[in-house]
Amino acid sequence: MERILFLDIDGVINNDFDKLQNMYDSQKECCNIEHMIDMCQFCLTGLNNLDHIIDNYPEIRIVLISSWRHLGDIHYLRKIFSSYRFSKNLIDKTGLGSNRALEVITWLYLNGYLADDYNHEKVKYVILDDCDDNFSIYFPDNYINVGGIYDIEKKEYPLLSEDERDRIIKILN
Repeated sequence: MERILFLDIDGVINNDFDKLQNMYDSQKECCNIEHMIDMCQFCLTGLNNLDHIIDNYPEIRIVLISSWRHLGDIHYLRKIFSSYRFSKNLIDKTGLGSNRALEVITWLYLNGYLADDYNHEKVKYVILDDCDDNFSIYFPDNYINVGGIYDIEKKEYPLLSEDERDRIIKILN
């Protein structure tokens, strides 16, 4: 059984994109992307829940649908996320269009998952994003709209929550 996770970063495991975007905008071509990523505050709860999914499905293939995909090719993206466990499962990114749902459909088609002769029981996939962007229309059973309420004790937005993690695992089973 193949398992694929279409992953958005901002609003799912990163709650500090505004700082990254402001740094990037102010530095343009001379910016150091690796330094900018170090400055971001990735959500520990979200990362731990993503790691838990990888623990359950070590072979899971992650396709980046985030705006971070604009930063470079898949090898470069693995490099800049190398301090995070999910980078080892990162296999591809979607195209650079403006509608993420259509980009996922295109990716699935180009990789043979929508072919008439493909056994659809051999693949399970989940789409994680904090913005719907038509996912709920095209993928009502595979889309999880990630979002949390500020946790005062942990001082973070628990972006990818335990409940969402458990829903992902249920879809992938």
